[in-house]
Amino acid sequence: MNEIAGVTFFQRDLTYPTNRNRLRLLYSKPVNALFREHRVYSEIHSQDSRFKIDQDKIFFGNQAVIEPYTAFGRGAAFHSMGAFSYSWSVLPVNTVVGRYSSIAAGSSVMNVDHALHHFTTSSLTFDHYHQPFNDYLADHPASKFDSIGQDGMYQIKPVVIGNDVWIGKGCVFGNKGIVVNDGAVIAAGSLVTKDVPPYAVVGGWPAKVIKFRFDFATIHELMALKWWQYDFGQFGDIEVQEDIGQFIEKIRAAEAAGTLVPYAPAPLTLADVQAATEREEA
Repeated sequence: MNEIAGVTFFQRDLTYPTNRNRLRLLYSKPVNALFREHRVYSEIHSQDSRFKIDQDKIFFGNQAVIEPYTAFGRGAAFHSMGAFSYSWSVLPVNTVVGRYSSIAAGSSVMNVDHALHHFTTSSLTFDHYHQPFNDYLADHPASKFDSIGQDGMYQIKPVVIGNDVWIGKGCVFGNKGIVVNDGAVIAAGSLVTKDVPPYAVVGGWPAKVIKFRFDFATIHELMALKWWQYDFGQFGDIEVQEDIGQFIEKIRAAEAAGTLVPYAPAPLTLADVQAATEREEA
């Protein structure tokens, strides 16, 4: 169990990702086998991979921790995600997603802010990876300008998405480190510039709280219960359309009887991917 930005996650070895560092690698046979072994999917409705072996490249976040039974339906970037969650969006590699969360297509994170107080708003002052600027300096060795990227602004804090969160299509998140708390729902097309409270339904441009999924007493019980610490295969006689009060009572009864065991699978990490790549090269 780990607490990140005030949200409790149950993924092993999960940490707050302080940067967007990533490993770029070829999607090889060993990598494909590793993904299959760990039940990490690139298709949501199929066991097939979207990636062509020995042709496509993928990007794996340096601090990514991915549990089994997760799916990345778009893009080639892999970030931290908890079991039974999926995403149709292409999100940065420093994103954190809990368990049982659903992310629709087209959501994104704002890029870095451009400075208003410098002599220019150009990324000249903060993006030291900007190739045209670097090539200019290489082509003009007599130049004395050497402050590309020296401002230190090029930092985009992660979006931290809790457990049992539903994010609608085409949402945009601010770059200051947004936290979407457990149980929250974000309406399609929303601009999220502030943290979203637990079990809140938010929407708009910018997003505001529209309502809450349940009354506050029930939300308090659900937050204490943290039912997402379990894999749903243990839920026995619980029906999908169960009344929320009955659901809470049944989970509590099962906990009291000792029939529920927290789900703690081995996650897929950068170390695993690197090991698979090294074996191929050996």
